[in-house]
Amino acid sequence: NAAIQARVKLFLTRIPEELYDFGKDPDGLNNLAKSPEYRKQLLQFRKEMTDWMIKQNDPEQKKYQSFLKGK
Repeated sequence: NAAIQARVKLFLTRIPEELYDFGKDPDGLNNLAKSPEYRKQLLQFRKEMTDWMIKQNDPEQKKYQSFLKGK
């Protein structure tokens, strides 16, 4: 199935971290994750994600922490 193949390819090759300003970019075309002016917001979202994963006892939380250590 070509649609499933395309979806799998997206998940295997997509950028590991994304941040969009959907107010200014409703189609999510401009990834702001590496933009210095959005650094504070990105760090806040990372903290919120970590807290949520811990609260939910998410089994992927350790992988996420490893990912963040590489940042």
